[in-house]
Amino acid sequence: GRGGKWGEPGRVILSNLGSEENAATSLSGPAYNIAASLDAGEVVNIEVKADRVGSFAFYCSEFCSALHMEMDGWLLVAPKGA
Repeated sequence: GRGGKWGEPGRVILSNLGSEENAATSLSGPAYNIAASLDAGEVVNIEVKADRVGSFAFYCSEFCSALHMEMDGWLLVAPKGA
């Protein structure tokens, strides 16, 4: 996806595509105080205001499946005017 620019509002849309009971997953982005937990089939919209420039890690913080360690990414925020 496209990174955001400093000061712009952004949105993270998280979907748990699982269909089994007790198949929760989560999103944690400590640098931006992002935290969400989703049950199977749930969708969450998270608003983020990009007020710090850099690369910020996010990851699944709840052991959810054999692919748990692959569930991570980066929130990229470019400098103002870039």
